[in-house]
Amino acid sequence: MDPVRLKPAVELPVRRARPLALGVGLALLFAFGARNYVASMRHCPYARVAQQTVRLDLASDPPGATVVRERDGRRMCTTPCVVNVEAIPSLAIYRFELDGHESRRQAVNLAGGDSQVEVVLQPERAVYYRVHNVDKSR
Repeated sequence: MDPVRLKPAVELPVRRARPLALGVGLALLFAFGARNYVASMRHCPYARVAQQTVRLDLASDPPGATVVRERDGRRMCTTPCVVNVEAIPSLAIYRFELDGHESRRQAVNLAGGDSQVEVVLQPERAVYYRVHNVDKSR
């Protein structure tokens, strides 16, 4: 005896192109969505990779000088000291100041080239004036 096939109440049309279109649509959505996601992560402050730092050993002769970063005028430390600064491919200028001594500016390579910075501060030159007494009674 032959099995009886039941016919569905509603005939659905056969669509063979739907899986292909769905696959292409998903691929496009993923491609543009991933691009937009990556682009948005560049501006996200929480998604930033930890920035590399450079350790600087700062010293002066005589010790006790105040180190000031020229870019923003920020006081970094009093020598001798160790500071960690952001490693950027540029030069930073630091100013060493000590009372009774001439201040000195020193360029530092922050790309990782310089790690020890030593500065010799010269005493301020005193200016002497010779005063002559002028006797007007003569």
